[in-house]
Amino acid sequence: MKTATKLGIIFLALTLLALPLLAACGGDDEEEEPTKTPTATATSKPTPKPTGEPGEKVTLTIGQISDLTGAASVAMVVVNNILDDIVEWSNEQNFIPGVELKVLNYDGQYDPSKDVPGYIWLKDKGSDIFLTGLPNPPVSLETRVNDEKTVLICMNMDDPQAVPPGYLFSINMGTADIVRVFLKWIADNDWDWKTKGPAEIGLVAWDTTYYRAQEAAAKEYIDAHPEQFKWKGAHLITSGFKWDTQVENTKDFDYIMPPGAPLVSFIKQYYDAGGKARLIMCDTHISFFGLIGDAKLWPDVNGALVFLPSPMWNEDAEIVNLAKDLLVKRGGQTALNKAMQREHGYLTSAHQFYGMLLMIKQTVERVGAENFSQQALYDTLTSGFVADFGEAYAPWGYDPSTDRFGFDNQMAYRIDGTTGNLVRADREWWPAPAK
Repeated sequence: MKTATKLGIIFLALTLLALPLLAACGGDDEEEEPTKTPTATATSKPTPKPTGEPGEKVTLTIGQISDLTGAASVAMVVVNNILDDIVEWSNEQNFIPGVELKVLNYDGQYDPSKDVPGYIWLKDKGSDIFLTGLPNPPVSLETRVNDEKTVLICMNMDDPQAVPPGYLFSINMGTADIVRVFLKWIADNDWDWKTKGPAEIGLVAWDTTYYRAQEAAAKEYIDAHPEQFKWKGAHLITSGFKWDTQVENTKDFDYIMPPGAPLVSFIKQYYDAGGKARLIMCDTHISFFGLIGDAKLWPDVNGALVFLPSPMWNEDAEIVNLAKDLLVKRGGQTALNKAMQREHGYLTSAHQFYGMLLMIKQTVERVGAENFSQQALYDTLTSGFVADFGEAYAPWGYDPSTDRFGFDNQMAYRIDGTTGNLVRADREWWPAPAK
Protein backbone atom coordinates (compact mmCIF):
# COMPACT_ATOMS: atom_id res chain seq x y z
CA MET A 1 0.00 0.00 0.00
CA LYS A 2 1.35 3.44 -0.85
CA THR A 3 0.54 6.23 1.67
CA ALA A 4 2.17 9.61 2.08
CA THR A 5 3.81 10.35 5.44
CA LYS A 6 5.08 13.73 6.55
CA LEU A 7 8.66 14.45 7.55
CA GLY A 8 9.21 14.30 11.29
CA ILE A 9 6.87 11.44 12.05
CA ILE A 10 8.82 8.73 13.80
CA PHE A 11 8.52 5.44 11.99
CA LEU A 12 7.57 2.49 14.16
CA ALA A 13 8.75 -0.76 12.60
CA LEU A 14 6.26 -3.59 12.72
CA THR A 15 7.73 -6.46 14.69
CA LEU A 16 6.12 -9.60 16.00
CA LEU A 17 7.01 -10.73 19.51
CA ALA A 18 8.48 -14.22 19.44
CA LEU A 19 6.25 -15.64 22.18
CA PRO A 20 4.33 -18.90 22.21
CA LEU A 21 1.18 -16.98 23.15
CA LEU A 22 1.27 -14.92 19.97
CA ALA A 23 -1.90 -15.34 17.97
CA ALA A 24 -1.70 -16.42 14.36
CA CYS A 25 -2.34 -13.67 11.84
CA GLY A 26 -4.37 -15.76 9.46
CA GLY A 27 -5.89 -19.05 8.56
CA ASP A 28 -8.58 -18.54 11.23
CA ASP A 29 -11.83 -16.63 11.12
CA GLU A 30 -10.51 -13.96 13.47
CA GLU A 31 -7.29 -12.41 12.21
CA GLU A 32 -4.95 -10.23 14.19
CA GLU A 33 -2.49 -7.71 12.81
CA PRO A 34 1.07 -7.65 14.12
CA THR A 35 1.85 -5.61 17.21
CA LYS A 36 3.69 -2.34 16.58
CA THR A 37 6.88 -1.93 18.62
CA PRO A 38 9.86 0.39 18.15
CA THR A 39 13.15 -1.13 17.06
CA ALA A 40 16.68 0.18 17.39
CA THR A 41 18.33 2.24 14.68
CA ALA A 42 21.91 1.75 13.49
CA THR A 43 24.01 4.69 12.45
CA SER A 44 26.66 2.93 10.41
CA LYS A 45 26.18 1.86 6.83
CA PRO A 46 27.99 -0.21 4.20
CA THR A 47 27.39 2.34 1.46
CA PRO A 48 27.31 6.15 1.38
CA LYS A 49 24.10 7.75 2.59
CA PRO A 50 21.93 9.04 -0.27
CA THR A 51 22.00 12.77 -0.67
CA GLY A 52 18.43 13.40 -1.83
CA GLU A 53 16.52 15.99 0.16
CA PRO A 54 13.84 14.34 2.31
CA GLY A 55 10.25 15.38 1.83
CA GLU A 56 6.93 13.61 1.79
CA LYS A 57 7.50 9.91 1.48
CA VAL A 58 5.65 6.98 -0.02
CA THR A 59 5.13 4.03 2.32
CA LEU A 60 5.85 0.62 0.82
CA THR A 61 4.76 -2.40 2.83
CA ILE A 62 6.78 -5.61 2.88
CA GLY A 63 4.30 -8.44 3.47
CA GLN A 64 5.98 -11.60 4.74
CA ILE A 65 4.66 -15.14 5.17
CA SER A 66 6.64 -16.18 8.24
CA ASP A 67 6.42 -18.72 11.06
CA LEU A 68 5.86 -17.32 14.53
CA THR A 69 4.41 -20.31 16.34
CA GLY A 70 5.19 -23.40 14.25
CA ALA A 71 8.10 -25.79 13.79
CA ALA A 72 10.42 -23.18 12.26
CA SER A 73 9.53 -20.34 14.63
CA VAL A 74 12.82 -20.55 16.54
CA ALA A 75 14.68 -19.69 13.35
CA MET A 76 12.13 -17.28 11.94
CA VAL A 77 11.99 -15.07 15.04
CA VAL A 78 15.63 -14.23 14.37
CA VAL A 79 14.91 -13.65 10.67
CA ASN A 80 12.03 -11.33 11.59
CA ASN A 81 14.29 -9.37 13.94
CA ILE A 82 16.86 -8.58 11.25
CA LEU A 83 14.11 -7.73 8.79
CA ASP A 84 12.72 -5.19 11.24
CA ASP A 85 16.18 -3.84 12.04
CA ILE A 86 17.36 -3.41 8.47
CA VAL A 87 14.06 -1.80 7.45
CA GLU A 88 14.42 0.65 10.33
CA TRP A 89 18.02 1.31 9.27
CA SER A 90 16.89 1.96 5.70
CA ASN A 91 14.28 4.44 6.86
CA GLU A 92 16.61 6.28 9.26
CA GLN A 93 19.44 6.44 6.73
CA ASN A 94 17.12 7.52 3.88
CA PHE A 95 18.65 4.60 2.00
CA ILE A 96 15.77 4.62 -0.48
CA PRO A 97 15.01 8.32 -0.98
CA GLY A 98 11.31 9.08 -1.01
CA VAL A 99 10.34 5.75 0.55
CA GLU A 100 9.36 4.69 4.05
CA LEU A 101 9.30 0.91 4.45
CA LYS A 102 7.19 -1.04 6.90
CA VAL A 103 6.78 -4.75 7.62
CA LEU A 104 3.62 -6.81 7.93
CA ASN A 105 3.90 -10.46 9.02
CA TYR A 106 1.52 -13.37 8.58
CA ASP A 107 2.00 -16.43 10.79
CA GLY A 108 1.99 -19.35 8.35
CA GLN A 109 3.02 -21.75 11.17
CA TYR A 110 5.14 -23.79 8.72
CA ASP A 111 1.84 -25.16 7.40
CA PRO A 112 1.51 -25.25 3.58
CA SER A 113 -2.28 -25.04 3.86
CA LYS A 114 -1.88 -21.51 5.23
CA ASP A 115 0.27 -20.25 2.35
CA VAL A 116 -2.56 -19.17 0.04
CA PRO A 117 -4.69 -17.64 2.83
CA GLY A 118 -1.58 -15.83 4.02
CA TYR A 119 -0.83 -14.40 0.61
CA ILE A 120 -4.43 -13.25 0.19
CA TRP A 121 -4.41 -11.67 3.67
CA LEU A 122 -1.20 -9.77 2.95
CA LYS A 123 -2.52 -8.64 -0.42
CA ASP A 124 -5.80 -7.46 1.12
CA LYS A 125 -3.83 -5.51 3.71
CA GLY A 126 -2.10 -3.61 0.92
CA SER A 127 1.35 -5.18 0.75
CA ASP A 128 3.60 -3.87 -2.03
CA ILE A 129 6.50 -6.35 -1.71
CA PHE A 130 5.85 -10.03 -1.01
CA LEU A 131 8.45 -12.03 0.91
CA THR A 132 8.78 -15.47 2.48
CA GLY A 133 11.57 -17.22 4.33
CA LEU A 134 9.81 -20.59 4.35
CA PRO A 135 10.40 -23.36 1.78
CA ASN A 136 6.76 -24.27 1.12
CA PRO A 137 5.15 -20.99 -0.04
CA PRO A 138 7.10 -20.85 -3.33
CA VAL A 139 5.52 -24.19 -4.23
CA SER A 140 2.05 -23.39 -2.91
CA LEU A 141 1.92 -19.94 -4.49
CA GLU A 142 3.78 -20.48 -7.76
CA THR A 143 0.75 -20.70 -10.03
CA ARG A 144 -1.14 -17.91 -8.28
CA VAL A 145 1.65 -15.31 -8.25
CA ASN A 146 2.59 -16.08 -11.84
CA ASP A 147 -1.02 -15.70 -12.96
CA GLU A 148 -1.39 -12.47 -11.00
CA LYS A 149 2.08 -11.21 -12.03
CA THR A 150 3.10 -10.68 -8.41
CA VAL A 151 6.81 -10.82 -7.56
CA LEU A 152 7.44 -13.25 -4.69
CA ILE A 153 10.84 -12.79 -3.06
CA CYS A 154 11.99 -16.08 -1.52
CA MET A 155 14.73 -16.97 0.93
CA ASN A 156 14.33 -20.67 0.12
CA MET A 157 13.29 -21.74 -3.36
CA ASP A 158 13.88 -24.84 -5.45
CA ASP A 159 14.80 -25.08 -9.10
CA PRO A 160 11.31 -26.12 -10.32
CA GLN A 161 9.94 -22.73 -9.22
CA ALA A 162 12.85 -20.79 -10.78
CA VAL A 163 11.49 -20.88 -14.30
CA PRO A 164 11.54 -17.74 -16.46
CA PRO A 165 9.45 -15.78 -17.18
CA GLY A 166 8.00 -16.55 -13.74
CA TYR A 167 7.61 -14.05 -10.91
CA LEU A 168 9.42 -15.96 -8.16
CA PHE A 169 12.92 -14.70 -7.26
CA SER A 170 15.27 -16.16 -4.69
CA ILE A 171 17.55 -13.94 -2.59
CA ASN A 172 19.53 -17.07 -1.83
CA MET A 173 21.26 -19.69 -3.95
CA GLY A 174 19.41 -22.53 -5.64
CA THR A 175 19.13 -25.74 -3.64
CA ALA A 176 20.57 -27.83 -6.47
CA ASP A 177 23.49 -25.42 -6.91
CA ILE A 178 24.30 -25.56 -3.19
CA VAL A 179 24.37 -29.35 -3.32
CA ARG A 180 26.60 -29.37 -6.39
CA VAL A 181 28.99 -26.93 -4.73
CA PHE A 182 29.44 -28.95 -1.57
CA LEU A 183 29.77 -32.29 -3.35
CA LYS A 184 32.40 -30.83 -5.67
CA TRP A 185 34.24 -29.23 -2.75
CA ILE A 186 34.21 -32.43 -0.70
CA ALA A 187 35.51 -34.47 -3.63
CA ASP A 188 38.33 -31.98 -4.17
CA ASN A 189 39.21 -31.14 -0.55
CA ASP A 190 37.77 -33.49 2.06
CA TRP A 191 37.50 -37.07 0.77
CA ASP A 192 40.39 -38.85 -0.92
CA TRP A 193 38.25 -40.92 -3.26
CA LYS A 194 41.24 -41.82 -5.41
CA THR A 195 42.64 -43.77 -2.46
CA LYS A 196 39.56 -44.67 -0.43
CA GLY A 197 37.06 -45.14 -3.21
CA PRO A 198 33.69 -43.38 -3.32
CA ALA A 199 32.31 -41.90 -0.09
CA GLU A 200 28.97 -43.22 1.11
CA ILE A 201 26.50 -40.37 1.48
CA GLY A 202 22.80 -40.07 2.25
CA LEU A 203 20.06 -37.71 3.40
CA VAL A 204 18.02 -37.76 6.62
CA ALA A 205 15.18 -35.24 6.93
CA TRP A 206 11.50 -34.49 6.96
CA ASP A 207 9.77 -35.25 3.69
CA THR A 208 9.45 -31.74 2.23
CA THR A 209 10.00 -30.22 -1.18
CA TYR A 210 13.30 -28.70 -0.03
CA TYR A 211 14.84 -32.04 0.94
CA ARG A 212 13.40 -33.78 -2.10
CA ALA A 213 15.23 -31.13 -4.14
CA GLN A 214 18.44 -31.89 -2.23
CA GLU A 215 17.95 -35.58 -2.95
CA ALA A 216 17.41 -35.02 -6.69
CA ALA A 217 20.46 -32.76 -6.97
CA ALA A 218 22.69 -35.19 -5.07
CA LYS A 219 21.61 -38.15 -7.18
CA GLU A 220 22.17 -36.18 -10.38
CA TYR A 221 25.70 -35.18 -9.37
CA ILE A 222 26.61 -38.64 -8.07
CA ASP A 223 25.27 -40.37 -11.18
CA ALA A 224 27.75 -38.25 -13.14
CA HIS A 225 30.61 -38.89 -10.65
CA PRO A 226 30.24 -42.47 -9.34
CA GLU A 227 33.96 -42.63 -8.64
CA GLN A 228 33.58 -39.92 -5.97
CA PHE A 229 30.39 -40.83 -4.11
CA LYS A 230 27.97 -43.69 -3.59
CA TRP A 231 24.39 -42.56 -2.99
CA LYS A 232 22.86 -44.42 -0.04
CA GLY A 233 19.38 -42.98 -0.27
CA ALA A 234 17.06 -40.44 1.32
CA HIS A 235 15.80 -41.56 4.73
CA LEU A 236 12.73 -39.41 5.32
CA ILE A 237 9.91 -39.12 7.83
CA THR A 238 6.73 -37.11 7.50
CA SER A 239 7.41 -35.10 10.66
CA GLY A 240 8.47 -35.60 14.26
CA PHE A 241 11.70 -36.00 16.18
CA LYS A 242 12.20 -39.76 16.47
CA TRP A 243 14.97 -41.10 14.20
CA ASP A 244 15.60 -44.68 15.39
CA THR A 245 15.23 -46.33 11.99
CA GLN A 246 17.03 -43.58 10.12
CA VAL A 247 19.94 -43.65 12.58
CA GLU A 248 20.31 -47.40 12.31
CA ASN A 249 20.28 -47.28 8.52
CA THR A 250 22.83 -44.47 8.21
CA LYS A 251 25.26 -44.71 11.13
CA ASP A 252 28.06 -46.19 8.99
CA PHE A 253 27.82 -43.57 6.23
CA ASP A 254 30.74 -41.24 5.54
CA TYR A 255 28.56 -38.13 5.05
CA ILE A 256 24.97 -37.21 5.89
CA MET A 257 22.85 -34.26 4.77
CA PRO A 258 20.80 -33.76 7.98
CA PRO A 259 17.37 -32.25 8.72
CA GLY A 260 16.82 -28.56 9.48
CA ALA A 261 14.22 -27.80 12.17
CA PRO A 262 14.69 -31.16 13.98
CA LEU A 263 18.49 -30.94 13.64
CA VAL A 264 19.35 -31.25 17.33
CA SER A 265 17.15 -34.29 17.92
CA PHE A 266 18.85 -36.06 15.02
CA ILE A 267 22.38 -35.12 16.10
CA LYS A 268 21.84 -36.42 19.63
CA GLN A 269 20.22 -39.68 18.57
CA TYR A 270 22.70 -40.28 15.77
CA TYR A 271 25.92 -39.82 17.72
CA ASP A 272 24.56 -41.45 20.88
CA ALA A 273 24.02 -44.54 18.72
CA GLY A 274 27.62 -44.46 17.47
CA GLY A 275 27.04 -42.79 14.13
CA LYS A 276 30.27 -41.84 12.36
CA ALA A 277 29.23 -39.71 9.40
CA ARG A 278 30.37 -36.13 8.92
CA LEU A 279 27.41 -33.77 8.57
CA ILE A 280 27.05 -31.44 5.59
CA MET A 281 25.00 -28.35 6.35
CA CYS A 282 24.12 -25.00 4.79
CA ASP A 283 22.33 -21.79 5.74
CA THR A 284 19.10 -23.72 6.31
CA HIS A 285 20.72 -25.29 9.37
CA ILE A 286 22.65 -22.52 11.06
CA SER A 287 19.58 -20.86 12.53
CA PHE A 288 19.33 -23.92 14.79
CA PHE A 289 22.97 -23.90 15.90
CA GLY A 290 22.11 -22.19 19.19
CA LEU A 291 20.16 -25.29 20.14
CA ILE A 292 23.25 -27.42 19.50
CA GLY A 293 25.07 -25.34 22.09
CA ASP A 294 22.16 -25.58 24.53
CA ALA A 295 22.29 -29.36 24.23
CA LYS A 296 26.11 -29.35 24.61
CA LEU A 297 26.49 -31.25 21.34
CA TRP A 298 29.28 -29.22 19.73
CA PRO A 299 31.88 -31.98 20.32
CA ASP A 300 29.67 -34.41 18.39
CA VAL A 301 29.69 -32.23 15.28
CA ASN A 302 33.36 -31.24 15.40
CA GLY A 303 34.60 -30.99 11.82
CA ALA A 304 31.13 -30.90 10.29
CA LEU A 305 31.02 -28.94 7.04
CA VAL A 306 28.86 -25.84 6.59
CA PHE A 307 28.47 -24.13 3.22
CA LEU A 308 27.30 -20.51 3.17
CA PRO A 309 26.76 -17.82 0.54
CA SER A 310 28.05 -15.00 2.78
CA PRO A 311 30.82 -14.34 5.34
CA MET A 312 30.47 -15.09 9.05
CA TRP A 313 30.82 -13.00 12.19
CA ASN A 314 34.59 -13.17 12.50
CA GLU A 315 35.23 -11.65 9.07
CA ASP A 316 35.67 -8.00 8.09
CA ALA A 317 32.95 -7.51 5.49
CA GLU A 318 30.54 -4.68 4.84
CA ILE A 319 27.22 -6.37 5.65
CA VAL A 320 28.76 -8.30 8.55
CA ASN A 321 29.77 -4.99 10.11
CA LEU A 322 26.32 -3.51 9.45
CA ALA A 323 24.65 -6.51 11.13
CA LYS A 324 26.88 -6.11 14.18
CA ASP A 325 25.96 -2.44 14.46
CA LEU A 326 22.25 -3.21 14.14
CA LEU A 327 22.49 -5.75 16.95
CA VAL A 328 24.34 -3.35 19.23
CA LYS A 329 21.64 -0.75 18.57
CA ARG A 330 18.95 -3.35 19.23
CA GLY A 331 20.25 -4.62 22.55
CA GLY A 332 23.83 -3.59 23.20
CA GLN A 333 26.84 -5.87 23.40
CA THR A 334 24.68 -8.55 25.02
CA ALA A 335 22.53 -8.84 21.89
CA LEU A 336 25.61 -9.00 19.67
CA ASN A 337 27.24 -11.69 21.80
CA LYS A 338 24.06 -13.73 21.81
CA ALA A 339 23.71 -13.52 18.03
CA MET A 340 27.33 -14.46 17.45
CA GLN A 341 26.87 -17.53 19.65
CA ARG A 342 23.44 -18.76 18.64
CA GLU A 343 21.64 -16.56 16.08
CA HIS A 344 23.68 -17.01 12.91
CA GLY A 345 20.49 -16.67 10.88
CA TYR A 346 20.49 -12.97 11.75
CA LEU A 347 23.70 -12.53 9.76
CA THR A 348 22.86 -14.65 6.73
CA SER A 349 19.43 -13.02 6.53
CA ALA A 350 21.02 -9.57 6.76
CA HIS A 351 22.84 -10.27 3.50
CA GLN A 352 19.68 -11.45 1.77
CA PHE A 353 17.60 -8.51 2.99
CA TYR A 354 20.26 -6.02 1.98
CA GLY A 355 19.94 -7.44 -1.52
CA MET A 356 16.16 -7.01 -1.30
CA LEU A 357 16.58 -3.37 -0.27
CA LEU A 358 18.73 -2.81 -3.34
CA MET A 359 15.99 -4.36 -5.50
CA ILE A 360 13.50 -1.84 -4.13
CA LYS A 361 16.00 1.03 -4.30
CA GLN A 362 16.91 0.46 -7.94
CA THR A 363 13.24 0.12 -8.89
CA VAL A 364 12.38 3.40 -7.14
CA GLU A 365 15.32 5.17 -8.78
CA ARG A 366 14.12 3.95 -12.16
CA VAL A 367 10.38 4.69 -11.98
CA GLY A 368 9.90 6.88 -8.92
CA ALA A 369 8.43 5.96 -5.54
CA GLU A 370 4.86 6.83 -6.55
CA ASN A 371 5.09 4.52 -9.54
CA PHE A 372 6.44 1.48 -7.70
CA SER A 373 4.54 -1.61 -8.85
CA GLN A 374 4.90 -5.34 -9.27
CA GLN A 375 5.69 -4.89 -12.95
CA ALA A 376 8.29 -2.22 -12.22
CA LEU A 377 10.01 -4.49 -9.70
CA TYR A 378 9.86 -7.39 -12.13
CA ASP A 379 11.39 -5.28 -14.90
CA THR A 380 14.25 -4.28 -12.59
CA LEU A 381 15.04 -7.89 -11.71
CA THR A 382 14.88 -9.18 -15.28
CA SER A 383 17.02 -6.49 -16.89
CA GLY A 384 20.41 -7.35 -15.42
CA PHE A 385 20.02 -6.46 -11.75
CA VAL A 386 23.33 -6.31 -9.85
CA ALA A 387 23.70 -5.65 -6.11
CA ASP A 388 27.00 -4.27 -4.84
CA PHE A 389 27.63 -5.69 -1.37
CA GLY A 390 31.23 -4.51 -1.19
CA GLU A 391 34.76 -5.72 -1.80
CA ALA A 392 34.47 -8.80 0.42
CA TYR A 393 31.74 -10.36 -1.72
CA ALA A 394 31.30 -12.32 -4.89
CA PRO A 395 28.92 -10.84 -7.49
CA TRP A 396 25.22 -10.90 -6.52
CA GLY A 397 22.20 -10.41 -8.75
CA TYR A 398 20.27 -11.85 -11.68
CA ASP A 399 21.38 -12.40 -15.24
CA PRO A 400 19.03 -10.69 -17.68
CA SER A 401 15.76 -12.58 -18.31
CA THR A 402 16.98 -16.05 -17.28
CA ASP A 403 18.20 -15.98 -13.68
CA ARG A 404 16.12 -16.40 -10.53
CA PHE A 405 18.82 -16.87 -7.84
CA GLY A 406 20.73 -13.94 -6.31
CA PHE A 407 23.71 -15.86 -4.91
CA ASP A 408 25.89 -17.90 -7.24
CA ASN A 409 28.79 -18.84 -4.93
CA GLN A 410 29.38 -20.56 -1.60
CA MET A 411 32.15 -20.65 1.00
CA ALA A 412 33.19 -23.72 2.98
CA TYR A 413 33.42 -23.69 6.78
CA ARG A 414 34.12 -26.31 9.44
CA ILE A 415 32.63 -26.44 12.91
CA ASP A 416 35.14 -26.16 15.74
CA GLY A 417 33.66 -28.55 18.27
CA THR A 418 35.48 -26.95 21.19
CA THR A 419 33.93 -23.52 20.68
CA GLY A 420 31.01 -23.96 18.30
CA ASN A 421 32.61 -21.44 15.96
CA LEU A 422 32.65 -21.71 12.19
CA VAL A 423 36.15 -21.62 10.75
CA ARG A 424 36.92 -21.08 7.07
CA ALA A 425 37.93 -24.35 5.41
CA ASP A 426 38.77 -22.53 2.19
CA ARG A 427 39.45 -18.87 1.39
CA GLU A 428 37.96 -19.08 -2.08
CA TRP A 429 34.41 -18.57 -3.32
CA TRP A 430 33.09 -21.73 -5.00
CA PRO A 431 30.61 -21.39 -7.88
CA ALA A 432 28.24 -24.18 -8.76
CA PRO A 433 29.88 -26.62 -11.18
CA ALA A 434 28.24 -27.10 -14.54
CA LYS A 435 25.67 -29.89 -14.75
